Order: sequence, then structure tokens, then C-alpha cells
Amino acid sequence: TSSRRMVLWAWATSFIVAFGMSLFPVRSLLYFKNTELEAGAYVHELAVALNLDKAQTLLLGSCDQIGEERFVDRVNMLGNSLKKLCDNLSIFPIELTVPCVDSFALCHINLGEAMDGCSEAVQQFENGRTDKATAILKEQCNKIRSAFTSPTSVEDKADSKVKAFD
Repeated sequence: TSSRRMVLWAWATSFIVAFGMSLFPVRSLLYFKNTELEAGAYVHELAVALNLDKAQTLLLGSCDQIGEERFVDRVNMLGNSLKKLCDNLSIFPIELTVPCVDSFALCHINLGEAMDGCSEAVQQFENGRTDKATAILKEQCNKIRSAFTSPTSVEDKADSKVKAFD
């Protein structure tokens, strides 16, 4: 029983001391100035080794460019060009026959894929992928341009052998 009392006393003492120490801010008793200076020097050395100073300059420069009016105007111009192209495509019927450019032949054109491409470009633009949106628009415009310059015969169109966007 005496040993049991000593174990309980040791357990209670260690619990009470640990609890009391947790209530008192030990950090105020210790001096960390030298340690903080060493840690700061280490962080600075690591930042220089990883070229984080250049990354910081690059990032801040990019943020400054976004704030410029010229950047906003360019993004708005791209969005307006995209909207204008899609609006112009929606005016036309999906399938049409028109005189070919620089020729008296007829070109049979199916604009369905171009309209789908326009919708895809709008989605890419809204998701912030302006490079993909631009690539899609360029591809669709090239297909439209070639469709307006490549004549097809009525028999080929009737047999569905020739489509503008194959």
C-alpha cells in the first residue's frame, strides 16, 4: 500500500506539474533572438538558392500587368471578337449553298461543326484557356475559309460524299 501511495503521488505530481506548466507561457522565459536570426538567415539562403527572389519579381510583375488598362482592353477585345464571330455564325443556316469565292461554282457548306467549335471556344475562354479558345477559332475559320473556296458538285452533296468540314 505504501508503494501504491507513492505511485499515485508521483502520477498526481507529474500531472499537476505538466498542467501548471501548460498554463504558464514558457516562451516568455526563454530567449529566442539568436535562434530567430539563424532561422531568418537560413530561409534567406534557401530563397536565394531556389531563385525565389526572381520568382517573386516575376509574379509581382505579372500582377502589375493584369492591373494595367491595356491588359483589360486586350481581354475584352478577345471576348468581343469571340462573341461577334459566334453571333455572325448563328445568323446563317446550318447548311447553305453559296457562290464560291473567286469562282462561279457553288460551294455547299455545313456550318454545324463551326457552331459547335464556337461554343467550345466560348467555354474555353470562360475557363481561362484563351490559347485553346484562339486555336479553336483559328481552326474553324480556316475550315470556313476553305469551304467557301472549294466547289462541290450537287451529286456529291446528295450522296453525302463531300462535306465542308470532313
